[in-house]
Amino acid sequence: MPVLLVYGQQDKRMYAYGRMLAEHLPHARLALIPGVKHQVVTRGAGPFNEWCREFVLIGWRRD
Repeated sequence: MPVLLVYGQQDKRMYAYGRMLAEHLPHARLALIPGVKHQVVTRGAGPFNEWCREFVLIGWRRD
């Protein structure tokens, strides 16, 4: 099952968990939202929505 993992690039505490999940989930994609800590949905709404839209419409394979 494809999984999109979205984390704030400045959220140093949680970023390690995102990397660990991305390494162990075979179809995971790790998206980092620049300039945001933990409040990705509210403080990084534009990039967050763009990642979600692309993930749903285009697919999870992004090269």
